[in-house]
Amino acid sequence: MASPASGSQAPNAPSLDRLIPGQRFLKWIIAGLPSLSITAAAFFKLTASPEMVANMKGIPDPELWLPRLGVITLISLALYWIPRTALVGTILLTAYLGGAAATHLLILQNNPASPILHAVLFWVGLGMRYPRVMAAAGLLPQR
Repeated sequence: MASPASGSQAPNAPSLDRLIPGQRFLKWIIAGLPSLSITAAAFFKLTASPEMVANMKGIPDPELWLPRLGVITLISLALYWIPRTALVGTILLTAYLGGAAATHLLILQNNPASPILHAVLFWVGLGMRYPRVMAAAGLLPQR
């Protein structure tokens, strides 16, 4: 079976190309949109921008935690985009965004829809980039 890095698929690997027209562009858009948003948020965390510090009003000592969260985010995002570590990166981003959803809900008293939507888009983007992930989850028929 070919590795995701090679770009080729094994003869029996499922393909989304037959199911979704324009899938080549769509998969990069779906994977790229949450990545851009998360990258911008990581930048603001690394710089400890006043807006980000104000948003973290319920967390003790946000100036200490924001740069650390920014580094964790960027490392997870880099793992998401490296083909061999894409699954691990998606799992790490999901865990990070799950913590963000809990923080939004419990501490900040906000709507947790944004981190949840980002996590869903990361998984959909992963599944579209690597259809074997979708097949393993039972979302595509095995051939």
